[in-house]
Amino acid sequence: MAELAIPGRLIEISGRGANARLSTATSLLRQAQVEGETSAWIQAEQGALYPPDLAAAGIDLEALVVLHLPTDQGARDLLRATEWLLRSGAYGVIVVDLSGIRAPRGQAWCARLVALAREHKVRLILITDTQAHQSSLGPLVGLRIAGHRSPPLAGQCSLNVHVLRNKSGGPLRVLPESWRTPVGLEG
Repeated sequence: MAELAIPGRLIEISGRGANARLSTATSLLRQAQVEGETSAWIQAEQGALYPPDLAAAGIDLEALVVLHLPTDQGARDLLRATEWLLRSGAYGVIVVDLSGIRAPRGQAWCARLVALAREHKVRLILITDTQAHQSSLGPLVGLRIAGHRSPPLAGQCSLNVHVLRNKSGGPLRVLPESWRTPVGLEG
């Protein structure tokens, strides 16, 4: 799996359809929990987060704060909650699922979140449904990745992560990962 790298970094996980965005985010979240980081996940009320799959993937659910928010105002409520969690300084990693939600125009919101992430040494992961060949959220994205899941075979899947942008300047270690096929993908 991809390294989380330095705190204060904005990581965008891109892709559309069944491309393993949530699996990639889950893998990064598990890595952060193993490193002792506190974690939060923010998503729309009807988000795709499925706790039994998270538990099966090794996520400590009791140590994960999950916020389900209305999206009447698009991504604004999700981003406002993200800003509050960043300001608290209580989290080492925050995952925000923006799938199916249009991010606000302009880069002011992104600059504010990145500044807070740097100030409080938080790794901020934004899940988007933009395809790899489309533009990212903007120039402040330090790492942009896309995950691809292999078809289920004998109850196992593998996750391969492709680095689309890495502004750290250094090499990034990306290892394939295998896990039990989630319920609903078995076949």
